[in-house]
Amino acid sequence: MAIKTQGTVLKRNGVTVPKVFDIAGPNGSANEIDVTTFESPAKEFILGLKDQGDITISMVYDTSSAAQNAVRDDFDTGNSQTYSFTLNDGLSTTGTFTAYVKSFALQIGADDKVVANATLRVSGAIVYT
Repeated sequence: MAIKTQGTVLKRNGVTVPKVFDIAGPNGSANEIDVTTFESPAKEFILGLKDQGDITISMVYDTSSAAQNAVRDDFDTGNSQTYSFTLNDGLSTTGTFTAYVKSFALQIGADDKVVANATLRVSGAIVYT
């Protein structure tokens, strides 16, 4: 069953961040640990620690939004916060994680809206409920 993106919600410390229109990620991966020995018939590996990677959010920039300004301020201060995204899948599947804002950039084009792109660096696990 396909999940519609309309109705997806991004929150920072429990407060909805408005006007988000794209969430890319998480783009995690796991470290590989080489456990090959002389007895191995070929290279052998086990998975090490997982790195949940980055999540990039794109928003129609609203300078009057306290929640959007808080995301920008997190970039300035380097403080991590609790973020979550909830899917509109009928089950309200939610991923909750701690992250700091690795980058915050404005995109300003002719005859277009002003977009804010923020890259969240996940620290620790993403907990899905």
